[in-house]
Amino acid sequence: MDTGITLKGKLKRLFDEDKNERINIDWNDQEAKELMRQHDWERRKKVQGLISNGLLKEADGEIYYQLSLILQHGETPEDYWQAHEYAKKAFESGVVGSGRMVANTLDRYLKHIGEPQKYGTQSRWNEEQQRYIQYPVSLDTTDEERFALGLPSLEVLKEEIMESTKFRTEQKKRKIPPQERIKEWSKKRKKND
Repeated sequence: MDTGITLKGKLKRLFDEDKNERINIDWNDQEAKELMRQHDWERRKKVQGLISNGLLKEADGEIYYQLSLILQHGETPEDYWQAHEYAKKAFESGVVGSGRMVANTLDRYLKHIGEPQKYGTQSRWNEEQQRYIQYPVSLDTTDEERFALGLPSLEVLKEEIMESTKFRTEQKKRKIPPQERIKEWSKKRKKND
């Protein structure tokens, strides 16, 4: 049954669901994270259906950005590479914030094929050390290349990781709900920009 929603409208709804689920999740709840992974899989499946039904015929920078965000939450190098290709198209179209998506998706792809990151955007939580650790970064990439995508220097990216560790630790102690933690962290980041 056709509800009259355009392919673009369906993609926007999937994009919003993806973002909202991450804002509202309790990252310490394993069941919630597993449910989110299942939702990610379902969203990717729906995205593939939209593409098969002609979504790319009406694609603009925003569509490419939304596709990139959803596909970057994939599970395979192919998902991350496709997300990267869409992020590049969004960036070439001038979509604000898409430069960071270009870097995130390429770094995620490289991380998953066992190569050092190009830009230094990816880190992981180390439970034993109770801190975020940056995945290895290629020293061949210059800060000028990062700046061209709207990223800060590698040194600032490392500082952001340390700040994320402090923030997570503080928030855990204060037991603030996940959505409030995200809002607080976003305010703090904007202040530092």
